[in-house]
Amino acid sequence: MFVGKTVLVRTTDVKEKVENLSSAHAKVIDGILSKEEIEGTEERTIEEINDAQKTAVFVGRLSQNKNPQIAIQVMEELGEDFQKLIIGGGPLEEQIKKRAADSDVQVLGHVPHEKVLDILKKADLLILPSATEAYPTVVFEALALGCWVIATPVGILPDVDHDRLLLRERSQMVKTIECAKFKGDRSIDESVLSQYSFENYSSRTLEALQDAQ
Repeated sequence: MFVGKTVLVRTTDVKEKVENLSSAHAKVIDGILSKEEIEGTEERTIEEINDAQKTAVFVGRLSQNKNPQIAIQVMEELGEDFQKLIIGGGPLEEQIKKRAADSDVQVLGHVPHEKVLDILKKADLLILPSATEAYPTVVFEALALGCWVIATPVGILPDVDHDRLLLRERSQMVKTIECAKFKGDRSIDESVLSQYSFENYSSRTLEALQDAQ
């Protein structure tokens, strides 16, 4: 988005490319979360979550780009301490279901967004081994809901500094998960919600418009 001589972008990678290829100034503006939806996850019971186990989830389209087959491989290497859930639909759904049939991984298929947030609120870990991403909403939803995230270093994620975001290649994921000490605090992370909310995006966009006048 052009605002006067400034280009509003979502990642530092795009910012660098814009400034290298033109004389324009680029400004990174965060904002992707619905505060109302995140706060609406409080105090709901989720039948799919077994509180006696830690829970690892994959959430995303079951397509080659998202690498759900790698998510299953990682889950299968985790011990019985973990409940393992795959959430999403897509062209690889039947393949993923067949693979999971011989393991302790549960494939839930498509789940309404509200329920996805409820599951993330109760889960301990989101696994996201995508080949490519830009601005993966589910990562910021998970962080805002107090969930840990292990993901490949793609898109904006290398620019995000958060203790619960672990960026690893697939070969390092299982060992990293086994060594991680998941904390029991399931409260909403207000700092993440504030920085990455739609409200923040709107506010900073308006500021840029005012500065351009």
